[in-house]
This record gives sequence, C-alpha cells and structure tokens, in this order.
Amino acid sequence: MYLPGIVAKEIRPGWVSLDIPPLEKWEEPFRWLAPQQRERIESSEFYELLQREIPKRLLSLPDG
Repeated sequence: MYLPGIVAKEIRPGWVSLDIPPLEKWEEPFRWLAPQQRERIESSEFYELLQREIPKRLLSLPDG
C-alpha cells in the first residue's frame, strides 16, 4: 500500500529528517484496509518502525 506524503531528506551525512503527514491525508488508502491493519498504522509502533526503517533504506541507496 502506498501512503502518500512521507518525505525523507538527508539533512547532512548520516542524518535523516522525516516528514509524516497527519492520518487524515491517508483517508483514501485506509478505505482498503481491514480494521486491524488501520489500528496498526495508527499505533505508535508503526511510527517507530517508519523512523527506524526509512532512514536505514535511504542511507543504503547508492549515491546517484
């Protein structure tokens, strides 16, 4: 599922800044989810996962 509006920027080498929109921006994609899936995305654990995984993936990309 695509959750639009998440922006990750490397503000200096090794430091990543995340901008995550409010849940209301994801209203359309949420319509396709089961209630349990929506609950997981609304949880603090989901945001902790984003904070951990997005920078890791961004920093692992080859310079281009």
